[in-house]
Amino acid sequence: MKRTRLIIATLLLIQVLIAAFLLLPEGGKAVDVATLLNRKSSLSVGVMVLLLAWETLAPFFPFFLGKWREPGLHAGRNFIVGTLNSVVVSTFIATVWLWVSRWTDAHQFGLFHWVKLPGWANLLGAVLLLDVWMYKWHWMNHRFGFLWRFHRLHHSDARMDVTTASRFHLGEILFSSLLRVPLLVLSGIQLWQVVLYEAVLFAVVQFQH
Repeated sequence: MKRTRLIIATLLLIQVLIAAFLLLPEGGKAVDVATLLNRKSSLSVGVMVLLLAWETLAPFFPFFLGKWREPGLHAGRNFIVGTLNSVVVSTFIATVWLWVSRWTDAHQFGLFHWVKLPGWANLLGAVLLLDVWMYKWHWMNHRFGFLWRFHRLHHSDARMDVTTASRFHLGEILFSSLLRVPLLVLSGIQLWQVVLYEAVLFAVVQFQH
């Protein structure tokens, strides 16, 4: 029980530190979405390299002991899948999210526009709402056969390591991203809040794997 509490506390601390890094003012000004995206990319690569080094020096499973070529091939395949997903999200999905964010802001539409909260409470509420949606989405991927056909690509990695966190079917990414649009409309969550949540989530998922 103490170990579980320690792990939970550690994950919460990691999330707080990541959020603080991403929101660190630049030149005395609050960060914009472009800066957040750049920091998100740097963070993802940095965490990946750090955890890969950790797994290489102290592996939990002996998948690649004494093998030098296989780890690179395994990571390469997962990187290719993850990179393809990132390109689609950054060029297509992010455009849709940006349009939704601007529309809700211009029309003051959505829960967080109707209920006036302090900045920190607004951000906390947005993150919690996005996390509840992500939990429910993950549950549906395991519950419904059609969605599982896509999600099983993630679970088909027989040699799980940190790169498995990037191994998702493009179809799952598209469904997840587009089905999030109604949530963004009804809640009024802003794009920078989505980017912040995605960055924190991916870092934690990397750590978990």
